[in-house]
Amino acid sequence: MKRFIIVLGWTLFMAASAQSQVYFGKNKIQYTDFDWHVLETEHFQIYFYPEEQWLAEVAARAAESSYQELRIKFQHHIFSQIPIIVYSSANYFSETNVISSLLPEAVGGFTEFFKGRVALPYTGSYADFRRILQHELVHVFTYSKLDYVLRTHHPVNAIPPPLWWIEGLAEHWSRPWGPDADLVMRQMVLENHLVTIGDMYRIHGSYYMYKVGESILGYWAEQFGESALARMFDNWPRAKSFAQLVEMTFGVPLAKLDADWAYQLKKKYYPQFDILDLPTAVARPVSPDGFYLSPVPVCVPNKDSTCDPQVVYLGNQMGYSALYGQRVGKGGPKALVKGGRSGRLEMLHLYRAGIDASRDGLVAFSSKSSERDVLFFYDMKSHKIVDERKFDHLISIVSPTFSSDGNWIVFSAAEMDGHLDLYILDLRSQDPPRRITHDHYRDIDPVFAPDRMSVVFASDRGQGGKEGALNLFEIELATGQLTAITATSGFNAQPTFGGLDTLFFVSDRDGSFDVYALVDETRLYRVTTLSSGAWGPRLDAQTGDLYFSAHTNFGYRIFLTPVDPATWTSVSLEPTGPEHSQWNLDRVEGLAFVEADHISKYRNEFSIDIAQSAISYDAVYGTLGGFQLAVSDLLGNELYHVLISNPANTSAELLTSFNVAIAYLNRTNRTNYGWGLFHLYNENFNFVDGLYQERQVGGLLYVSYALSKFRRIELSGFVRYSKREWLTPPDTREGILATPTLSLVYDNSLWEVTGPIEGIRANISAGITYLATESRVLSRTAWADLRHYFRLGRQGAFATRLYAYMSGGEEPARRYFGGSWDFRGYSRREFFARKILFVSNELRFPLIHQLALESPLGRLNFRGIRGILFADVGALYERDTPDWRGSYGFGWRIALGGLMVLRFDFAKTTDFKTINPGLDFDFFFGWNF
Repeated sequence: MKRFIIVLGWTLFMAASAQSQVYFGKNKIQYTDFDWHVLETEHFQIYFYPEEQWLAEVAARAAESSYQELRIKFQHHIFSQIPIIVYSSANYFSETNVISSLLPEAVGGFTEFFKGRVALPYTGSYADFRRILQHELVHVFTYSKLDYVLRTHHPVNAIPPPLWWIEGLAEHWSRPWGPDADLVMRQMVLENHLVTIGDMYRIHGSYYMYKVGESILGYWAEQFGESALARMFDNWPRAKSFAQLVEMTFGVPLAKLDADWAYQLKKKYYPQFDILDLPTAVARPVSPDGFYLSPVPVCVPNKDSTCDPQVVYLGNQMGYSALYGQRVGKGGPKALVKGGRSGRLEMLHLYRAGIDASRDGLVAFSSKSSERDVLFFYDMKSHKIVDERKFDHLISIVSPTFSSDGNWIVFSAAEMDGHLDLYILDLRSQDPPRRITHDHYRDIDPVFAPDRMSVVFASDRGQGGKEGALNLFEIELATGQLTAITATSGFNAQPTFGGLDTLFFVSDRDGSFDVYALVDETRLYRVTTLSSGAWGPRLDAQTGDLYFSAHTNFGYRIFLTPVDPATWTSVSLEPTGPEHSQWNLDRVEGLAFVEADHISKYRNEFSIDIAQSAISYDAVYGTLGGFQLAVSDLLGNELYHVLISNPANTSAELLTSFNVAIAYLNRTNRTNYGWGLFHLYNENFNFVDGLYQERQVGGLLYVSYALSKFRRIELSGFVRYSKREWLTPPDTREGILATPTLSLVYDNSLWEVTGPIEGIRANISAGITYLATESRVLSRTAWADLRHYFRLGRQGAFATRLYAYMSGGEEPARRYFGGSWDFRGYSRREFFARKILFVSNELRFPLIHQLALESPLGRLNFRGIRGILFADVGALYERDTPDWRGSYGFGWRIALGGLMVLRFDFAKTTDFKTINPGLDFDFFFGWNF
């Protein structure tokens, strides 16, 4: 009976919750009500809001150009228009409902393959936007071509494409091989960490998998031609394994191709040891291994006015981004500010933000706070955030830098249109920042000149900028006069001054990303020669050491090295002038594939997400057959879900036993709301109520308001006609029932492969069931589920759970309890109680990080095997006397990939009078609590 009502409410909540984990989950919030429009071309529908129409026109031009290129490569046409949803900033992109899951900051775009939708943000770079768009369109063509050949040939068992191959092909056919990919592969080879195809599970899903896949596909294309990669699709239906597919296409066994590829990489990179050094060989490591970027030396004044030398930097040590501080040579990093734990500091921009520190120990950084980025100021002396600046017209803020006197700050920022320009802020006043550049170019990494009269920054406004080249420029604050400092077709960025006459910056002009020094604006020197690259250079004025971040051991680490001009290598400085090369955005005006009137207001176009039937068996309710249908609009803002089942045991009951439910959910705005209608009939049995049957017809209303990414309020209400008939003894209750429920939900948990490992999850709810036709309350129900995870190292934790449930009245809403997810050692649904008080404690620790097993089906890879020790205690009430039970034991968890975790539990049970002599074993599929 109640089970189907729960399914209906569950349908609404699962659609509303970004992560849909039981009744917890973080929130994906739509802060802005976008006025969506559609720009149609021959092969695409571009979805955009008016403030970014220029971006839609750029996307249309780039997409049509990519289509013609990929049509030839794939030898394939896509006859339906491909939907592309564009966002003018990464912050807006994080709100997308095209997929329900929360998006990590590093995601630059995605392709949703059920409906073939592409979604991506603009982050200020025209070249990057075009490249990522083509990367996603390679995915669209890949799925379409595979679908076509498999439908045409109808293979019995189609082999799934490996993820590294999918992403490697998208990288290879969306960009030429670049110095960033070269850096990754070179470092893998020189550090003896090269991952071959057989070991690809070690980097599955990571950025490194993309680069390795790109390298492998590039090697195959070099050996056999680009057309050979397309022939793999035609051979797909005939192959029984990926290895057979490769050999069928290229005539060479996969294992030999793998070995040959690795060998040619060694031949390519080993000779570079004559020129390049590993950072660990020539520089002093400051941070541990991990992901640490943007080092800034800080002189923190002591009480006696002496200097306490420290270094601050951004990093991701334990699964969340944080601002770290460290006394050099005196211990490891300490997290000063943790991101991703509260709505105020929702997301520190680890990969693109940059930080700076003033001479008096004030650290400036930016973080996403609600929808917009906010400038924060952390005081190293008082160890707290002392100021924050939010600007309503600025959506994203990156790379803040102080002036030498600490009174001014310059940064890059974007308004709603997405263009990344420079702004200057006077910290002594509350005035808004002044915009000093205003165009379509990407202006980043600004730094004040020592005299504070000008700002040096990196921009794609110069030579090769349309293709992604960055060069250094100087802008005079009084006149706005621009002067080019460098003029190459590569990367020149991250400038910082080391004294009055020396400008350090990073460049790839000699094939690797190294630090260079421009002295007196006329002489250029190469400061580092590293295989790993050197990023974010900062000079410590007190010690003369140069801090930088270098790629090493599948991450980035902070290093320092003494500055010795005698070791620098002189290089020629290219000629520059006051003028810079102008270039314009490629848009759609006047092109044959689009007409001026092909822009229209967005109208909901619903299509199917899920349509399937199923037969299930329940130990209590028996066999159940059913059908579900889910449809949504293209933006994912509105969803309908239809459920149909029939629990009839005989043909005579068939027509009267249909269970039908339809639910609607609207996620367009910050307040999510929905409704549902249902007709339910079920026969039920429990040891308290006995055997009864109930028919219900009614509706549901649901409202959820997100206070932040981590907190929300939910209100739901059922109103239904109910007729319940008890069969033993005969009795009937009939009337109109109303059940309102209010919930407060909090979730800032951090997850690893088997479940939460740090943070808090909480759900506090209360509701009543009211018999309106007789004006009496049938039940009052309240429950609290509180879970706290205490981190013990990278993969260990101590988890504790307190669960309390109470329901009273004429018809208390009792709950089943017991099983692997509740009370271990006891069978599923062993207890049926109206009051429950339960405490669970669990120690989680790593056993095996990665395990590969060979089998007749191929290699089986397990990424995380974790051990547990647990102790559970519960008091279960039917009346006033509790039934005390307990269990303790051990187990392990095996992550099978995706959403699957296999749980094994071995438990001893007790009623606190005796201990069960046996050892109860249970296994279950599901996350840790």
